[in-house]
Amino acid sequence: GDVYAIACSHWARTVSVSADGLTLAEIQHDNVAFMQGSPPGFIPVSGNVYAIAYETTGGIGRLTTRYIENDGDLTGGNIDTLDFEPVRGKFPQIIYVTGNIYAIVCQGVGDDGWLHTVDIETVSAPTVSADPATDIAALSASLNGTLDDDGGAACDCGFEWGETVAYGNTTPTQTRTTGQTFAQAISGLSPGTLYHFRAFATNETGTSYSADSTFTTIGTPTATTDPATGGGMVLADLNGTLD
Repeated sequence: GDVYAIACSHWARTVSVSADGLTLAEIQHDNVAFMQGSPPGFIPVSGNVYAIAYETTGGIGRLTTRYIENDGDLTGGNIDTLDFEPVRGKFPQIIYVTGNIYAIVCQGVGDDGWLHTVDIETVSAPTVSADPATDIAALSASLNGTLDDDGGAACDCGFEWGETVAYGNTTPTQTRTTGQTFAQAISGLSPGTLYHFRAFATNETGTSYSADSTFTTIGTPTATTDPATGGGMVLADLNGTLD
């Protein structure tokens, strides 16, 4: 799009720049940390996560990760901070290597050039599955799900359910990590009715959903009264059929 990010002094700033370059506007600015002297290094990590390598108070080389949304919103704030050079880290530049590994080059003590490698672990969107409903009765059922992958952080897991794929009902959540299952009993259902449900899992990147699943509650039994037989003065046989 037309959103760009700038790191300078204390600040991270987002700006919009039109395609013709004629319209420029600041979207938002937010304090990152005290950045002094040399320009910082700035690189995208994953999704809306960015890393800033900079020189801070006393010449320390510092790395900070933070959120920057696609629309330029900065309210997600800083995620984590690491001092990669405890004495002097001037003119830091950061590059991606492979996997979670990044390299930072800077000017250190005695104006020597230093190379640091760092591991930046990121959280990705979770994946979740809805398992078959169990304990299905006329008025209640149990919904089941599995957190297939938590994306790197514990997730709040639950279900949406209802008579259509609009659902309309949400269960309380349970905290789970990769491979763990979760379940929730629901009640107040109608007999002989088809219900839809899906599982969801939420971590700091957002919410993921399973595919839609269905179950049908047990119907109310019906019976027919048949004619009495064997009638006498005192006794008779009453008959019926369970339809």
